[in-house]
Parts: sequence; C-alpha cells; structure tokens
Amino acid sequence: MNVRRPYAFIDRPAAGADRAGGFRTAVTGTRLSEPSGGTGEFATPRAEGADACVGMQRIVSGPGGAHLDFSVDGVPGFVANALRLGAETVGEHEGWALPRSPAGQLFRAVPWHGESVRPPVVHGSRPGQVGPETGEPARRPD
Repeated sequence: MNVRRPYAFIDRPAAGADRAGGFRTAVTGTRLSEPSGGTGEFATPRAEGADACVGMQRIVSGPGGAHLDFSVDGVPGFVANALRLGAETVGEHEGWALPRSPAGQLFRAVPWHGESVRPPVVHGSRPGQVGPETGEPARRPD
C-alpha cells in the first residue's frame, strides 16, 4: 500500500474553470489534456515527456479549493490504513475511493499506473506545485 505519487487537484467552479486552465498552462509551459471523467470534469496540464502530477477538476457548486489524490499500490489497503487512523469513507467506486481525513479534508485513493517522470522546471517552479488562483494578483508580505 505504498503511496507512489501524490497528485494535487485544483477544484475550480465551472464558470471559471476554462480561465483557470488557460492561466495554469500558460504559466507552466504545459498543454491541457482533453477532458475526462463522466461529465468531462477533469483536465490535466501536461508537460512534454513528463507524467502529470497536478490536475484540474470542474466543480458544479462551491467556491473551489484543492484536494490530493494518492496514487497507491493497493487502494483497499491504503484506505483501510486511513480508516484505522481516523479517516471516514465518503465514497467507494470501482478502483478508487474517496475518504475524508479526521480534519475534514477529502482526498482520493487511486491506483498507481507507473508514473515517475517529473515535469521540468518552468519559470522557477514545476507544474505540480500548487498555488491559489483567486483572480487577485500575488502580493509579497511586507
């Protein structure tokens, strides 16, 4: 039940998801994958020759945010361990699960598919580094 790769997911309300995707790909030098999921809610910024480590999810309601996916060797064992440590199951699906941490944060347990190549550094950061996309300019603390 080893965690092989964590993925950060940026959860954006549907109304601003295209804008967020355009920004994310422009700033990281990536291209956005074709939509996937039951309703086309997932897209992934991809760097040439690298595996994905960040994704975007279009959400129907709520302000958005972020969540983690843990790509693991064995989903059932990983989830069983998380439950022993205080998580609760929110949803079980074919091949993956959606637990909630004791602090209330949703995360997904998904199967590992051999991903191992990190994206390159672009403008001082990697595409997998998560930052807020609020529509406000970034400000340095004084």
